[in-house]
Amino acid sequence: MATVARRHQALTAEITQLGTALETLLAHTAPAGFQTKTGVGTRVAATLLVTAGDNPGRLRTEASFAALCGASPADASPG
Repeated sequence: MATVARRHQALTAEITQLGTALETLLAHTAPAGFQTKTGVGTRVAATLLVTAGDNPGRLRTEASFAALCGASPADASPG
């Protein structure tokens, strides 16, 4: 049990360290006010920025973002 507890402590410390590093990176790369939006925390902001990639201009609408991440509705016509 002691080994498992030490491993848990080490992983918790690593998660904290990586979270701090991620927040620092977001502070330098995210647009102003990006993380102040409702529901956009550190992990969501990082995911959105990675999805947008080096060319965020291609995501002009919500529909273009939905198409990029595979969440856009598919046509379901019977014909």
